Amino acid sequence: MAVPIHFYINRYGLANLNDWDGNSIQINHNGGYILAPQMGAGVKNADNSFTGIVMGEVRRPNLPANIGLLGFAAGQRTLFLNSENGVAIFGKFQQSQITIDPSSNIGRLYSGDFWKKWNEETELPDSYNSNNESGSGLLIEFSEQPRIKFGNGVFDINGKTKTGTISGWKLTENAIQSNGGKITLNSAINNEFISVKNTNNQTVFRADQNGVSLTGSITTRDVNGDRTWIKMANGYLEGGKGSQTYTRLDFDADYQTLNRLVLWNWKGGIDIKYVSKNPDTTTEPDENRIMSVNSSRVLLKYFDA
Repeated sequence: MAVPIHFYINRYGLANLNDWDGNSIQINHNGGYILAPQMGAGVKNADNSFTGIVMGEVRRPNLPANIGLLGFAAGQRTLFLNSENGVAIFGKFQQSQITIDPSSNIGRLYSGDFWKKWNEETELPDSYNSNNESGSGLLIEFSEQPRIKFGNGVFDINGKTKTGTISGWKLTENAIQSNGGKITLNSAINNEFISVKNTNNQTVFRADQNGVSLTGSITTRDVNGDRTWIKMANGYLEGGKGSQTYTRLDFDADYQTLNRLVLWNWKGGIDIKYVSKNPDTTTEPDENRIMSVNSSRVLLKYFDA
């Protein structure tokens, strides 16, 4: 006669939990355990609402039961540690709620206002797609695709693609670019550069391996703003005080102005003229010539300015 042999697996490492039928209440003083479908501790308020903690199964009308650890404040659930999927929900539903969600391949932490639509049964977002984002709140994604995103798009960092945006500034692995591409900082090997564009999308400043190039002008002033200044632009360098220009080095012209003195390349020589007003060398009379040098003579003239 064959004798059956029965094998039992201690699945939970607790013999009493293996033996429990899931419905009855078991209390064992020697073993030091209490097993029940539901246990709670807390207080009943004057309006008969409950504030405290419940462990076990909590049924919901027309919805699947919550199984895990639940907290309530005046009858409203404020805490849920879901034993079925490991989700932890802190705060009142879709209000000041924070959810830690490891239920999918990407672990997430998000605020209750980040998503538009929610699944009433699971109490999780209806989908994790961008079209379900509400435009507010905060999302942090972990695992292989770390990401941090403010709902309004001010801050969005994707660790897998090594890209993101901060207040409109675009970030890549090798570059930072302002919204609209007016300013770019590129650190790519053999292509390092810094560039600045104007409102017409023209590059006015660029620094790269070949040096620094400038289109347009640069003006520096003292702290008062209306006194001495220096301006560098295409083809010339000039300086002055207030609204007056006193010194100008024009690289495209045949004359230079140095503090009311004009060095003028004229007829194969150099003339030095006194400038009596804001420089306009082409109209200064020859009588103001105080020195003339050419291949055949040197002329000096003194007059009372």
